Amino acid sequence: ECDSGGRNSSGPIESDRCTSERRNGSGKSSQAKSLGKSPKVGVTHPPDKSRSLDGRSEELIRLYRQALDKIRKRGAVPVMCGILPRLSQSSEWWSRAIGVNARMEVFCRENNIGFIDGWDHFTSRKHMYARDGVHLSNSGVSVLAGMIDREIYSCTAVAKHL
Repeated sequence: ECDSGGRNSSGPIESDRCTSERRNGSGKSSQAKSLGKSPKVGVTHPPDKSRSLDGRSEELIRLYRQALDKIRKRGAVPVMCGILPRLSQSSEWWSRAIGVNARMEVFCRENNIGFIDGWDHFTSRKHMYARDGVHLSNSGVSVLAGMIDREIYSCTAVAKHL
């Protein structure tokens, strides 16, 4: 379902534990191991379409909601990653991205969906990005993967008590 970077090109990711499996090769994140078994979790991430955001905010939000609905219908705990800043984008793009993130964070909170807001962790931190200023460097991937693991652990711990 996902490529070697835990992404797919058709839209937001709908995967079970892609990031964690790739990081340690075991099929379970370290947090999932501590829970005793690997929980079923679906993580959505912004599609490549989020690069332009030119009048596409509504389409992007619609794609996110569809992905989150699919994850829930599959019986998984949904988690959403917000859009991360791009080093070379205009202030207009940043404003739109922040707006989409704010709307999706409210949507996630109202629907008991985990939300990962990595904006502040990546803003103006060039070492977190590859040369293109869009894709993450190894250290950026490591930071984001840690954020995803923590959110997955948090969401699955709550789900076990419901």
